[in-house]
Amino acid sequence: MADVYFLLEYPIYRDFEPEDIDILSKICEELKFKKNEIIFKEGTPGDALFIIKKGIIKVYKETKTRKKLITILSAGEFFGEMALIDGSPRSATVVAGENVEVVKLSTENFNKLKSDYTKTALKVYGALLKFMSYRIRRTTKKAASLLKGRKKRRKK
Repeated sequence: MADVYFLLEYPIYRDFEPEDIDILSKICEELKFKKNEIIFKEGTPGDALFIIKKGIIKVYKETKTRKKLITILSAGEFFGEMALIDGSPRSATVVAGENVEVVKLSTENFNKLKSDYTKTALKVYGALLKFMSYRIRRTTKKAASLLKGRKKRRKK
């Protein structure tokens, strides 16, 4: 059983009611990771979504020659959500940026949530969609600024 009442502090979870939190508490698991501990590696099977309860995590893309920091996430944010959506291998490596506490929702328990607690599952989907939309907009804005910078350099 996991303490997930902290979710109610964040606007993205505002649609959740106490009974939804109670349901999530029963199907989620709390985990702790020490600073610099790998939570999962790029390419490994995706089997869960994680919500950060305390601390920060760092997301990296790796090549043969280097590791590139993609983003830093903090309390209330989640990662690994694509595992619940498409079951593909992990698209990045995630490392604890400091001592971290997370809540894990496994694919198996998410499927149970969908079949046994449809209303709560729809709220989880809603939060996923809102946050993924935010991430896509942020990435689009970043890509646009990179392209704008390239155009300026070409004109010089």
